[in-house]
Amino acid sequence: MEKNINKVNVIYPLSDDHINAAFIDMVSAGRGSMQYFLGDSKQRRKIFNSCINKDRILAAYIDSKLVGYASFMIDGKGPYTPRFKHFRSEFGILSGAWRYLAFIMAEKHSHSTGFYLYMLLVKKSARRKGVASALIEAFCQEAINRNKAFVELEVTNKNLEAMRLYEKTGFIPTRVIDMKWLHAFFSFSALITMKRYVCDKRESK
Repeated sequence: MEKNINKVNVIYPLSDDHINAAFIDMVSAGRGSMQYFLGDSKQRRKIFNSCINKDRILAAYIDSKLVGYASFMIDGKGPYTPRFKHFRSEFGILSGAWRYLAFIMAEKHSHSTGFYLYMLLVKKSARRKGVASALIEAFCQEAINRNKAFVELEVTNKNLEAMRLYEKTGFIPTRVIDMKWLHAFFSFSALITMKRYVCDKRESK
């Protein structure tokens, strides 16, 4: 699939030619919201740079330059498959063990019966150029290609700009998850689950 929307070229699936240094540097930074458990961006890159699943990533380009990406989870598999050894190498045995466990628990939480948008990132220099919307539409099209009835995502209650974007592109809030005591480890107090139906059928099997 290759979609060109307003000069934004979204490519999926990715070939080996797309997996260059710029791509790895961008994608391996992972989720900043998990910084307490996975470390800063430099540490996250060390953990994830060798275990990226390119078949779970859509990349956006403008004038052949990588400007953003969207990653997704399906069938319990997301964009990264690190092993304990990656965490042990970066944090040591004890610290690496609980951080790895936290990562596994977060991955299980993210698993949905639909098609889950794991991460959406656009370079600051390319924002407000339609990149995020193009990635979302390509992501939804891939869900349709896989005969999925709906797509889901989670956004923090502090990320109001992202919530507006998702609502504008057809997502509706379906659930609010109170972080409760976990709020001490994150910069937000709640996660909002949002859903968008992409097929006529409205039942997942």
